Amino acid sequence: MEIDKDSTAWRAICSMNGEVSLKEIVDVLEGLGVPPRHTQDYIEAIKREGIGKPSEDDDGDIIYNMYGEFDPDVVSREGDYSCNKCGQSLKNGYFLRFDKSEDGPYGPECVRKIGIARL
Repeated sequence: MEIDKDSTAWRAICSMNGEVSLKEIVDVLEGLGVPPRHTQDYIEAIKREGIGKPSEDDDGDIIYNMYGEFDPDVVSREGDYSCNKCGQSLKNGYFLRFDKSEDGPYGPECVRKIGIARL
């Protein structure tokens, strides 16, 4: 599968900085609606595009040293929403705003879980 470099999922991955576990990367992708069958495509693209370098931590788990290049804004809006990640009803939704796109709404816990909240 070819990765859409303008997609919210790719921009979210590209916004990560520092050491990030493989599980955290997968959580972000799943939280943004990427089907599990495409997760490996994103992992390969991270390596191919030089966005992150894989290594092992002290426990032998795979981590990526990520070199974030995008910085999304997180904006909140009042209204009646359902979280895109967990489905919880929200009175205040958080949206990820990138240069060309916006994704959301998310609840406060889920926007933190996908690792790119600036709350």
